[in-house]
Amino acid sequence: MNYGFPEPIFEELSGSLVVTIRKGISEELLKEKGLNERQIKAVSNIREKGSLTNKEYQILFDVSRNTATRDLKLLEEEI
Repeated sequence: MNYGFPEPIFEELSGSLVVTIRKGISEELLKEKGLNERQIKAVSNIREKGSLTNKEYQILFDVSRNTATRDLKLLEEEI
């Protein structure tokens, strides 16, 4: 379900999941979907830089690869 927003783009690059979120998704909508603060900040980061790799997510939020993968997968499912 995308609520009329542009579909995100999911790519695998060098073994990392890259999620590209296009404009049109508000922070309020992200909170309503139950995303955690890291995921919401990741969306902001993606808007600024155009993409965010799993490794960058790990470094940015000081989380394990498993946590980054889980967070990004949930983000993919909810947006």
